[in-house]
Amino acid sequence: MWPEAATVPTIATATVTRSVAAAGMIEATAVVVAGAMLTEAAVVAGAILTATATSLCHLITSAPYDQQHRED
Repeated sequence: MWPEAATVPTIATATVTRSVAAAGMIEATAVVVAGAMLTEAAVVAGAILTATATSLCHLITSAPYDQQHRED
């Protein structure tokens, strides 16, 4: 049996609504995953920068000490 004409638009609307909701959920998930990746990348980059800055500070502060002991 064929559905009545009045129910066809309702079924089509419900299908479109579900599709839009599913697409929205996929998009939201992608944004969350991308945000997590960006956060992780920022944390890693921050750690690398911190390590580099620490190494440079150590070299700068220890250079006069090393130079003094080389002259002795």
